[in-house]
Amino acid sequence: MRWAGRTGHLRVVELLLRDTRVNPSIDSNYAIRWANIRGHLGVVERLTREPRVDPSAHDDYAVRQASYKGHFVVVWLLL
Repeated sequence: MRWAGRTGHLRVVELLLRDTRVNPSIDSNYAIRWANIRGHLGVVERLTREPRVDPSAHDDYAVRQASYKGHFVVVWLLL
């Protein structure tokens, strides 16, 4: 999940989410944090629909970093 979120592989994210043994919020929501930072809109959108993921973790770290990197569509999606 970490790799898929960081590199923007939406199909891999979707496949992993089907497996109940996979924790999409592992390592402090790493997958969505890095998808935000890298501007992977499809992955961000999919992970925000997953109830086990908290995009606002760590004082909205993901939103702040996406904004800092200029990924304003991602920021809009998260707000």
